[in-house]
Amino acid sequence: IGWRATLRQCEADRGVAEYEYVIVGSGVAAEAAARRLKEIDAGARLLVVGQERRPMWGQMAAELDVEAGVAVGVDTERKVVETAEGKKIGYGKCLLALGSESRRPTSGMVMADNARNFVSNARSMADREQFWRRTKEIRSTGENPHVTVLGAGWHAMTLLDDLLRRELDATLVCSEPAPLSRYLPRYLCDILINQLKSRGVDTAPYFRMRYVHAQGEELEVVLTRTFDDQLGLTLRTDLLLLVEGTQSPVEASLDSRSALEVDPTTGGIFCNAELSAATDVYVAGDSLSFPDGVLKHRRRVECVDHAIASGVHAANNMAGARQRYTHQPIRTLHLPSMNLEIAAIGLVSSSLETYGFLTGSARRPAERSAVVFYLLDGHPVGVALWNCDNSTAPQSAAQWLPPPPPPPPPPAQPP
Repeated sequence: IGWRATLRQCEADRGVAEYEYVIVGSGVAAEAAARRLKEIDAGARLLVVGQERRPMWGQMAAELDVEAGVAVGVDTERKVVETAEGKKIGYGKCLLALGSESRRPTSGMVMADNARNFVSNARSMADREQFWRRTKEIRSTGENPHVTVLGAGWHAMTLLDDLLRRELDATLVCSEPAPLSRYLPRYLCDILINQLKSRGVDTAPYFRMRYVHAQGEELEVVLTRTFDDQLGLTLRTDLLLLVEGTQSPVEASLDSRSALEVDPTTGGIFCNAELSAATDVYVAGDSLSFPDGVLKHRRRVECVDHAIASGVHAANNMAGARQRYTHQPIRTLHLPSMNLEIAAIGLVSSSLETYGFLTGSARRPAERSAVVFYLLDGHPVGVALWNCDNSTAPQSAAQWLPPPPPPPPPPAQPP
């Protein structure tokens, strides 16, 4: 009661709306944190500032104050969030759950203005709805849409699987030797490429986009080799998906008053083990750069499992728990069109030393299963599971990683 009376007094003194908890973002991490805070204190004044409200929020959305808009600044000294519309919102505790955005196009790429209506990154709900609406419009003319996907990561493969399940024609273009080659050893990437080809997907590895322009109702995409600009390829396609990667949109929520630090390596907001970036400011989800106490490595992870776990953990600490984040995120990739499931736990990078174990016949590669261990300085730091049809397999594989460090001892009591 005293805390809420203080909030009302602050509102009168500062002339801004005051909330016990302000969550900036409207994605999975924001939802997980909001649900947990409401469980801890159903009567808390909680505000969500976000561009879109996810349908999965369901009935809980009616129980929250929602400010539609974009936060452009966090004044950590005055404890105020400022929106693009100029509104100032005071907070007791603030959570930044900013999600991620598509990586900006590489320098040297030119996109004509007449091509922009044919190009999407399918990151937001509105973008995805518009993209699928466009495919239906093309199909209504009696033609099957052809979509070119530029990218080789997790999001690109998820979108490509959606295209195949909707029986659309597709071409995959990537600057790398194969899709997922940053994470998986080459022999698994080769199996993946063969499965894509068997589904009618044309692949163009070692290419990058240079120029895109519209000709009538089609796009002309000019590509060059990543290792030789003189070698080129021109594609004609109906639609283009740009999913070369993601980045944390921290610039939109940081200004000179925020006193928040951006990790130059991961691009996320620099936090301690309690997911705190500054006094009473916490971070969760894709934009979080956190110290992994198990792997002794600072990380930024993009997956649903991490978004939920970090959102709940940040909410607990906002309510006073003061606990370290030791969860090992499990990233899963379901590709029903290819009967393929991939799970990654820990630090998974093809640049590390790997040891793989495959089962099944080499004559039927699509039916093979594999477990790949990733080693750093001779110690296991990650595990990848390929077509391990077992709901408990990721949790079992995580046991091969080092255990989390013990919590620090409580401070000594004065005599």
